[in-house]
Amino acid sequence: KAEREARQAALKKMVQDLKTGVDDWNKWTKGKEGEFRKKEGEAPSYPEERCEKELEGLKKFRTEKGKDDKPPKAEEKARLADLYNKVRGEIMADAMDAAKEGYQPVFDEGEIADCAPEVLGGKWKDMEKAERDFEDALGRRLADLDAAKRAKETDDLLKGLKDKADELMDWLKGKKGDMDGDARSIGDEDDIAKKQAKLDKLLSDEKPPKLDETGELAKELHAVADRLAAEKRDPPPDLEGKLQGGWNAFDDAAAALQKALDDARKKAARDKAMAETDKLQKENEDDANKWLDKVNDKAKDFEDKVKSGDLGNTKEEAEKKLADLRSPFQSDTKPEWGKERGGIDAGRRAVDDRRKDEDRPPADWKPPGDDLDKGWKRLGDAEREYEKALLDKLGKLDAEEQERLKKAARKEKALADIADELPPLVQRRKVEKDAAAAAA
Repeated sequence: KAEREARQAALKKMVQDLKTGVDDWNKWTKGKEGEFRKKEGEAPSYPEERCEKELEGLKKFRTEKGKDDKPPKAEEKARLADLYNKVRGEIMADAMDAAKEGYQPVFDEGEIADCAPEVLGGKWKDMEKAERDFEDALGRRLADLDAAKRAKETDDLLKGLKDKADELMDWLKGKKGDMDGDARSIGDEDDIAKKQAKLDKLLSDEKPPKLDETGELAKELHAVADRLAAEKRDPPPDLEGKLQGGWNAFDDAAAALQKALDDARKKAARDKAMAETDKLQKENEDDANKWLDKVNDKAKDFEDKVKSGDLGNTKEEAEKKLADLRSPFQSDTKPEWGKERGGIDAGRRAVDDRRKDEDRPPADWKPPGDDLDKGWKRLGDAEREYEKALLDKLGKLDAEEQERLKKAARKEKALADIADELPPLVQRRKVEKDAAAAAA
């Protein structure tokens, strides 16, 4: 009996030690589980530094052997399992002895059911699940923080690209406005040259770097679009399309300005050519008026002399007047005036050709060609009458002289007829030549 009582007393102590150890272990396990669950709930608000600190704490918790770390508690769990098995064996042995000897056992297995290894194992698993859930929450928080950080980086990149795009659009709009303004107010040849130089400089020096900048910006926009897609966010605004529209408007304005400059240059050249043509016309008309004045003046002089009988009072005077008529007037002066008339006619044809090239009608000549013809004919008639009067005065109007005068009259008429027909003939030959060239 004394041996049994000693054994039962030892068993009671073992049970007490087991329960005390399990209670302490359960408190630690339950406390850790609660701590992990609490932190799991707080984790979504942790800053990155706190997350890193907690992960480092978990690492130490799992590897170090402080009194509050996991490895010693795992060892304690194993020790308690061994103690449980030992206590259970003693309880079973005591129960068997009690059955043989007929006494009441001090314990049954139900007394230590809460201390069974499978019970402790379940609580350990609950604690470890809370531990892992907390770790997962930290991982999700870090992932969220990293995603937010990356999203902010993406937003900052996109903002920078928007600013660059806005700067480029401002440049494009400003240059387009300048070109539109230049196209609306093109002045003289100097202004055309200045605006052409300005446009050339814009297209050769300023445009290429901006195009390169646009190309680089497009690449960066594609990279940001890829980042946004990876972040499962909406695509960026169509800045590339906006810039393309700006460049299209820029190029259209440049083409319109170039056309306006080309048109202005052509107009200036045409105006200059027309002014030169008008100048040639005026010079020709001035020459024609001077020529006609001196022809009419000379004709009137002859007519007045015949009318007044200013033919010389003596034979010598009459012969002197006849000699003066024949030289230098008939030999030099009149032929020179004929050449001048030919030059006037050639000049008029040249002016009319220029006016045709300028899409203008023939000039309204003043004095008209008919007036020049009439003046020349008047001079010839007056000259012959004066010469005839002198010959009559001298009594030398014989058959030979009469024939010479007739020939001279026929020659004058033929020259007048040629003068009438030559310009149309020349023009007709030119038209035929132009038509042949066009056909070729």
